Amino acid sequence: MEKPQRSLSIQQVANLLGVSKRTVRRLVDDGRLGAFLVRGGSLRVTEQSVLNFQIEAIRAYREARFWCDKE
Repeated sequence: MEKPQRSLSIQQVANLLGVSKRTVRRLVDDGRLGAFLVRGGSLRVTEQSVLNFQIEAIRAYREARFWCDKE
């Protein structure tokens, strides 16, 4: 049996990332956050996809700082 994924609501993700719910939906639509529909039509975002998104954002920030500091 497959282990269920931990998930968060759109509002919880928006609060964690410091963005609007609309931005979270856009990130889901763009495939940058993994999500699924639950019974009743609510959208849930997987906790792992939020963690991966945060890791990638940190990497991008560090890389940008590295190149800006070289100039």
